[in-house]
Amino acid sequence: MDSNSNKAPMYNSTYKGSLKKEIMQQLHLAIPILIGQLSTSLLGFIDTIMASNLGMTDLAAIAVGCSFWIPFSLLCIGLCLGLSPIIAQLLGQNNPEEIPKYTHNALFPLMIVTAFSMIFLLIMPSFMLKYTNLGPEVIDKAVKYIDLVVIALPGLSLYHLLKNTAEGVMVAIPTMIIGLVSVLMNIPLNYIFMYGKLGIPEMGAVGCGVATAIIAWTSFGIIYLYCRYNSRLKDFNILRKKENTDFSIIKHVSRIGFPVSVALLIENFTYYIFGYATGFLGTQYTAAHQIASIISVMVFMLPVAVSTAEAIRISNNLAVGSKSMALLSVKATAIISHAIILPVCFSIFFFRHEIISFFTEDPALHKLAAPLFFAILAFQVQDALFGICLGIVRGFKDTKTMMLVNFVVLWCMSAPLGYLIGFTDFFGRKYGLYGLWGILVFCYWSLTIAFGARSIYLFRHHKFKIYRY
Repeated sequence: MDSNSNKAPMYNSTYKGSLKKEIMQQLHLAIPILIGQLSTSLLGFIDTIMASNLGMTDLAAIAVGCSFWIPFSLLCIGLCLGLSPIIAQLLGQNNPEEIPKYTHNALFPLMIVTAFSMIFLLIMPSFMLKYTNLGPEVIDKAVKYIDLVVIALPGLSLYHLLKNTAEGVMVAIPTMIIGLVSVLMNIPLNYIFMYGKLGIPEMGAVGCGVATAIIAWTSFGIIYLYCRYNSRLKDFNILRKKENTDFSIIKHVSRIGFPVSVALLIENFTYYIFGYATGFLGTQYTAAHQIASIISVMVFMLPVAVSTAEAIRISNNLAVGSKSMALLSVKATAIISHAIILPVCFSIFFFRHEIISFFTEDPALHKLAAPLFFAILAFQVQDALFGICLGIVRGFKDTKTMMLVNFVVLWCMSAPLGYLIGFTDFFGRKYGLYGLWGILVFCYWSLTIAFGARSIYLFRHHKFKIYRY
């Protein structure tokens, strides 16, 4: 009997395709990922709108809580993002029996990072917030929100472990399904816990933390069942097959995934530390920053989804040593990314006043938030380019470069520059909130240029060969 007869069916990543075919190939992956990621971003949007209806205090508490929660959740997610290119290369090599080994062994470093994040979130926020100008009620609600949302972290980590495995084998539908289910769950759960329905006491902003925890564990349950019983995924034996601990695989996954985690932590912690810094400006500035942050992150999901599909396709093509097909994947991403992001970002800019009205009718807050949409426009114009370059770097598994560039630009540059321009007279006067956002725009453009240069280097100097593990 043929030894390969029990292998899972393979996805043909080496066809002699045209640009049109490659675009369709990426859209097949990117659209479900995009819908799933947009749905996930909508969770923060919904939380913010529902909290704003309770008043400025609850809105500020959500903003401060997210400044702690989101960076550490992304630290766990980043480790899983390093798994999908590995899985994609195994698929491209027609070596599916190795896939369960990588998924199972990736669990060990993931749980270590998750445990570290939970300990930090349970201890540090209450200590750090004492040194801001936020009111005691805002601090109390923010800390209680963080204490509850920490429960979501293990479920979120397990969900992304299986999600990235599924996407690595070209199955992105569960990402879309779970994203939509999460949105449908979030509104009634927030309503019950925030406003005190069905006999549950009113919890305000803290209720968002309960809803988030329930949704995270539900998402893991759904994708677990999908991986176990879906006709395509079950052929890979991701959950049915017991695997022994392999420290060489753990080292390999950690070497690729850990720099992604650190890069995401640096990038997003920098972004949200600016939110923490707005606490020194006052509650209204924190709320305005939160409104602009939610919109910026939602739009950023568009190029990120396309870049995820690009990274998977590049990894497939690297597995068979095809430089021409890898370049074709980049061209397809450039077309898709610009076609999506540019119309959306200009529409958001021109309808900025209507968008702010979804969050608040407070004229003072409206006046503070509106100028930030100029920064959002500058962000999103570069996002299409940034997403392309990010997909290339991830596809080549050059994750150490991601970490180092993020460290230099976002920690060595943004923090001191943000302090100088936002809170001192070093540049003539204190620019406050708008100065902080100006520095963010400058630093993200710098990231795009650095990743672009690295992408060119990778294609010029990389030795294209068939990878073996």
